[in-house]
Amino acid sequence: MTAKLYDCDSCPAYCCGYPVIAATKTDIRRLARHFKLSEEEARDRFTEKENNRVRKLRQRPDKKLGTPACVFLNQKTRGCSIYKARPQICRDHPGDRCEWNDRRLLESIANGKKVIRLKVMPWQTDGDYPLYTAKKLPALLNAYVSNNGKMPSN
Repeated sequence: MTAKLYDCDSCPAYCCGYPVIAATKTDIRRLARHFKLSEEEARDRFTEKENNRVRKLRQRPDKKLGTPACVFLNQKTRGCSIYKARPQICRDHPGDRCEWNDRRLLESIANGKKVIRLKVMPWQTDGDYPLYTAKKLPALLNAYVSNNGKMPSN
């Protein structure tokens, strides 16, 4: 079983800054009902084409993350302003893993600290922290948990 190591209350809404927050037809329908708009109005107002097959939520600049973020992110509270009408991808996130907390935890471990200030926010590529690439993260975290909070020796 994979350990669940995340706390959304301590997160600056990192996932709201993902470059693509997909919006399906069902999500657009839900937004239309929420805002009392037609589906076409909701699609045009709140989404844009990512490619021929995917629409994504529109974004706007976010000073805290330093990147564009979801247009529905309340930048003061760091919460979702349409929580009950949010897209399915947001409902399913983070699942078993949260990139923000995984990286924060591993950076803390690497620095020998319980609480640390992040060096780069957000991470641009796995190259920023080559020891903690997305491919290696689950195994590293599971080893950390299995080893009673100590990084295993290689």
